[in-house]
Amino acid sequence: MIGVTAGSAADFCCAGVLQAAIARANAIAAAQRRAKRRMENPSFRLGGIVSALGVAQIISWGTLFYAIGVLGRPMRDALGTSDVVLFGSFTCGLFVSGVVSPWIGRRIDAHGGRGVLMGGSLLGAIACATLALAGGPATLLAGWILAGVASAATLYDPAFATLHRISGSQYRRAVTALTLFGGFASTVFWPLSQYLLDTLGWRETFGVYAALHAFICLPLHALFVPTTRVAVTAPTVMSSSDSPQRQGNAVFLWLAAALALATFVSSALSAHLIGLLTTAGLPARSIAEARTTKAADRSGGQNGT
Repeated sequence: MIGVTAGSAADFCCAGVLQAAIARANAIAAAQRRAKRRMENPSFRLGGIVSALGVAQIISWGTLFYAIGVLGRPMRDALGTSDVVLFGSFTCGLFVSGVVSPWIGRRIDAHGGRGVLMGGSLLGAIACATLALAGGPATLLAGWILAGVASAATLYDPAFATLHRISGSQYRRAVTALTLFGGFASTVFWPLSQYLLDTLGWRETFGVYAALHAFICLPLHALFVPTTRVAVTAPTVMSSSDSPQRQGNAVFLWLAAALALATFVSSALSAHLIGLLTTAGLPARSIAEARTTKAADRSGGQNGT
């Protein structure tokens, strides 16, 4: 009787263990199915793409555009050059960025944005490495021109064009989210540049930024940006009777001019703001810290640029 009872207890325990194992296996299989469904969900995939592009935007804007505001003065002093040469080189980079942008746009239209963004990240790493090794005006100019080409292949314009190809009807939401990511570039990289400058030096800081492009931005663009595109419904073509009048072209030109002027002013201000404030007697570290504090007080929906 005791042997029968012990055997029944053992069978019961084995059955319980088996049921628990089966339940565990079913739970794992269900979790895998849910994960697969999420990955097959276009919204889930697009969210991952936007997040990856957002991180890359913060790094690209912070290293290729905002860094000069903090690192410009020590670069000038170490190289024994002038503000005209330093910021003139930076301006040449911006000019070259505008020149190559139409070609980059056509490249994205024809082949997608993955290759362009990857190439831009690689070029960004080379540009930052060139600036880190700059020994005079010539290498300084070369570094900022390379940074300008990298900017044209990594900043908002190529990212927006890439999203347009892959997001379909969710394009506006995706662009809004990506813009919010990029808005924190100066918030992150002004204090980061100041910290790295104080602890490492400006050359080592550009070396760190080269590594960020090579080991973060490049893999993000390679892993998350797809090569396929989403079919988008062709826009309705208006008849000649409904087409805008010629005055509409003038309005468009005025709007384009206003946007270009606003971008020109904001670009100049971003590059010179810290230098102007330090000339007025404010420590650069305090300016960078104030920028971070201001961003921390903002609501989550505001743009930090």
